[in-house]
Amino acid sequence: MSIVFTILLAGIAGTSGMTLFLYAMHGRKIRTGDIIRAVGSIVTRSEKNAFFVGLILHYCMGIFFAFVYSLLIGLSPVKSHLDSILFCSFFGFLHGVIMVIIFTIFVAEHHPIKRFQQAGVSVVVAQFLAHIIYGTLVGAVLGPISIFSNKLT
Repeated sequence: MSIVFTILLAGIAGTSGMTLFLYAMHGRKIRTGDIIRAVGSIVTRSEKNAFFVGLILHYCMGIFFAFVYSLLIGLSPVKSHLDSILFCSFFGFLHGVIMVIIFTIFVAEHHPIKRFQQAGVSVVVAQFLAHIIYGTLVGAVLGPISIFSNKLT
C-alpha cells in the first residue's frame, strides 16, 4: 500500500470517527453536532444543499490535516505504532484547542444560520474531544508505516 494512499485512508478514518462522535453528540441535543451542515452552510449561506457541500469540505480538510500529521510524524522521533497513536492524539489535543478557539470566535458568532450561532460549553467540549478522536484514529492508521519509515511524506 502506498504512503499517499495510507495518508488518504488516515484522513478518511479520522474524519469519519470525528463526524460519528459529533453526530452522537447531536443526538444528545448538542446543537452543533450537525457538523456537516454547519460547515456546508458557511459556504451555501443556507441549509439547502449544505449537507453535500459540508461533507465534501469536511473530508477534504480531514485528508489535508492527515498529510500535516504525517509530516509532523516524519519530523518527530516516532519509533512505534503506539508512539504514532500517542503523538497524533496529542497533536489532536492541540488541534482541538486551536479549532475550538476558531470555532467559538469566528464560526459560531458569525455563522449565517442562527441555530449554529450558539456554542455553549457542551459544544466546545464535544468539538475538542472530536479532534482528539481524529488524531487518535489518524495515528492508528499512520502508525504501521511510521515504524518502517521516519519520513512519511
